[in-house]
Amino acid sequence: MIIYKTINLINGNFYIGQDSKNNPMYLGSGILLNRAIEKHGRENFKKEIIESCNNKVQLNDREIFWINKLKPIYNIAKGGNGGDTISNHPEHASIIKKFKQRPIRRKTELERERQRGDNNPAKRPEVRKKISEAKLGKPRLDQLGELNSAKRPEVRKKISEKLKGIPKLKIKCPHCIQTGQPSNMYRWHFDNCKFKKKRIKHVSINRL
Repeated sequence: MIIYKTINLINGNFYIGQDSKNNPMYLGSGILLNRAIEKHGRENFKKEIIESCNNKVQLNDREIFWINKLKPIYNIAKGGNGGDTISNHPEHASIIKKFKQRPIRRKTELERERQRGDNNPAKRPEVRKKISEAKLGKPRLDQLGELNSAKRPEVRKKISEKLKGIPKLKIKCPHCIQTGQPSNMYRWHFDNCKFKKKRIKHVSINRL
């Protein structure tokens, strides 16, 4: 894991980036850097290692540090894991203007009506054929249960054999003396036992 510096050998401008795989062929993914590479040619750029890091957190922190310290021309974002590539973009004003002027496309009631019923594109024979071909070989919803490995006889037999000899834990409800497995007992008995509720009701009536 390294922090690197990609230098333009023609004008001295450079780019700071991080490379977790330390790939010598990777020069960076910056917008301005790639425009410069297209303009001047890849052969006019050189990559230098600035610092080695031990983990991703350190890599992000050191990238932010070096970008803030050296203030490279080709970097738009502040570094780290992703970044804001709009705020510092040289064409920031035009990008924001285009975004605000972008029309919001909403379907009219007439367009919605045209796609209902028999006009629904999914009901066209050619579309249905494509959908059918895409689903070919895939299990249907009603077949998913059959594909569950735990329902196969040989798997169920193995599970049964493994559980043989293991005693099942049973507990008793103090209100109705019913016994059973903990999951069901705690759900339907103990604090939720109907006999407990009757007993509480009986006691409360007697105390009045």
